[in-house]
Amino acid sequence: MIAIMRGAVKGAGNPKKLQLVVRCADPPAVYEVILDRYSFASHNKVGRRGGETHLLLAKAMGFLDYRNVITIDAGKTFLVLSDIMDVPKEFLLMQLLRKDRTFLIPFLSVFSEAEDRTIVMATEYVDCVLEDLWKKYPDELNALGFERDQHKTEFALAHFINPRLALLKQIGVNDAETQRRLAKEFDHYVDCPLPDNSYFLLANAVHKKQPTNFISEKMILGAYSTLKGISYASIVGLYDYLNQMTIPRTVINYDKLFDFLRGSGKFNLHPLETLREGMFRVKVSA
Repeated sequence: MIAIMRGAVKGAGNPKKLQLVVRCADPPAVYEVILDRYSFASHNKVGRRGGETHLLLAKAMGFLDYRNVITIDAGKTFLVLSDIMDVPKEFLLMQLLRKDRTFLIPFLSVFSEAEDRTIVMATEYVDCVLEDLWKKYPDELNALGFERDQHKTEFALAHFINPRLALLKQIGVNDAETQRRLAKEFDHYVDCPLPDNSYFLLANAVHKKQPTNFISEKMILGAYSTLKGISYASIVGLYDYLNQMTIPRTVINYDKLFDFLRGSGKFNLHPLETLREGMFRVKVSA
């Protein structure tokens, strides 16, 4: 299985506007209603079309599901973190890697070596990377809704690469050296799931730090009260939340977090204790 982001369009990539459009999906509503809310909530009185670019990116990055419902893992975590800090940069980068690494890592690898790092040069590298992906994964790309050579026009290329470059710039990953390190750290995960120590790799690439691993019950209880819905919270959401709050000095390994929850007497896992991307809650006292 490959991960490559669909739905990003020219004009997207601003974390604040991305956050606003996700907030406008609460309560869940049809596409047009969310755009109306976004238009009303925007101080610059943008039209509905102004919100469409950010809504499409929100869905592509997994913050909203196909019903325009805020996802319990990425979407909920994004809003919670955005209430605490200006821009949750490492979390946004991790989510981008999850959804786009099959394209993003090969692109950053070659683009980081370019002497001329302009948008014109970026679009040339996009063309090369997507050409290679079509050779390797034609069935998968077709299933994701790609059309062969659709990106080749100047207009389509700008729509494809601009949101990615804009978001990378906003989260501080726009210089060649950082992009080179990021591509190197995640090179083995271009077409397979990210490892359980993803935030360690990210800290090494972005901050040039090798953080320690630490987890405590107190940390989890504090995060649970912030992340939970009616009763349950997402384990992946917990993983992202804790790492964003502690990086780059300390990070949490996903498998160790999962084992900690499973082995503790204070938490219930749902629906199965072996489900790696499940939910958890604090046990109710008898």
